[in-house]
Amino acid sequence: MSEAKFGNIWHGQLSGTGVTPPGGTEITSINVANGTGGTTTVNYVPPALLENLGHTYYYKQPGIAAVVTPSAVSTIGGKFENDAILFGSARRYSPFKGGGLLGERCWIHYGSDGKWRKMSLEVVSIGDGTAPVVRVFRHEQFGLINKESPSETTLLGEIFLSGKFVNDPLMSEIDVRHDGRQIVFHMSGKWTNSSDPGASYTTPASQDVPFDNSSHHAIAAAWSLSISSDCTTVSATRVWLAESPSPVASHRSHWETVGPVFVSPRVNGPFYFEYYQQVVGYRTSSPDITWTFERLLTAGFDRFGTLHLVKYRYQSNVIGAVGTVVSGAMFVGFNSTDTLDLTYYNTLDPVSGNYPTPLITDEYRTGVPISRTNTPNSVSFNISIDSGGATKTFTAPLSTTPFSITKTNNASDFRQPTQSICRVAPACIEDFTIAGSGEFLFVAFNPRAGSVHSSSSVIGFV
Repeated sequence: MSEAKFGNIWHGQLSGTGVTPPGGTEITSINVANGTGGTTTVNYVPPALLENLGHTYYYKQPGIAAVVTPSAVSTIGGKFENDAILFGSARRYSPFKGGGLLGERCWIHYGSDGKWRKMSLEVVSIGDGTAPVVRVFRHEQFGLINKESPSETTLLGEIFLSGKFVNDPLMSEIDVRHDGRQIVFHMSGKWTNSSDPGASYTTPASQDVPFDNSSHHAIAAAWSLSISSDCTTVSATRVWLAESPSPVASHRSHWETVGPVFVSPRVNGPFYFEYYQQVVGYRTSSPDITWTFERLLTAGFDRFGTLHLVKYRYQSNVIGAVGTVVSGAMFVGFNSTDTLDLTYYNTLDPVSGNYPTPLITDEYRTGVPISRTNTPNSVSFNISIDSGGATKTFTAPLSTTPFSITKTNNASDFRQPTQSICRVAPACIEDFTIAGSGEFLFVAFNPRAGSVHSSSSVIGFV
């Protein structure tokens, strides 16, 4: 008896006209046996109306062995894999067959009994975003060959989530771990940021925190659901929540001196002297302050099952720089017959370090506070995107306020109004700019390669 193999053998990058295997040429049609001794041509099925090919749902049975591809398959550009990608918003399996295997927010779960089962997430209510309610259902066994599986719908749980108040809240599609035992999804909406005090020291004089979640939908909260291995229970965890900008304040200061201390006699008496000392102060307490916040761009799993939260982080540091300080009088205690040695005073070292007020030592080596002016006159920014070890940093504020567009179940476009800045997905960033409005940019995450791709035309992976 010969061994029989079946499954989708066509893998690679999808377009509007065909599938291109890695290192191969685009395949637009295939010939299949028709049961009469001949073959029938089957054409590539392009995306249907409103179907987004960029969605990728990666599955792999835990502990499954590698497979061997017969030469008859490899010679025509095909390959057997021990994993699967259900692609597109319809969750298709083969690029040469239309129709989807699963519906919206549906996935398959690999149970401890060795069976795959269909699962679904139902959004019961979302309200104003503060307390969405969802239900999780278990359905019939999935993937049986030449055998009907009785329809089943069993409620595993109704879950009350903790979210955030937003305008126009929307619930996302899901991304799924390769064994189906964990999914992640998020809620997006619109809300107004608090103002960034650091912006008053920049040009223009005032601006909102540099991320636009007021006129564009942004992720407000994200949750993961874990399903037990026996597929009988479900639990929820909120993995991220959009917070207001957070001030980081400390009442300790660090002062550094510049040059020596200068002391000179005052004209109104032989025992009073003026001192001069230049210092530069770095403070993290008001009015010098650090403002920091983050936004979630997307969330998803890599092929190893690790959940990645792709975050945009922003930090502004308003630094108070103090120039030359001329301050007060110092009483020097000695008899009128003594002679003041200015050389001695010129060598005195100020006391530097973590002091709220800079100090200068007198002739008895005692710390004496010096008054100073403190006008913050510089702002530094730390802006970065972190995607599971893949990072992109910005050394200055972006020219216009950025925002993010969710493109698929696990990939987003981080952009400005007329310019895409980069595409992000689990543990990867595509740092390549494409001009144009966001609705004409196609993005897809390739879970096998762990890479994110974008194009001006339809793109996907299977």
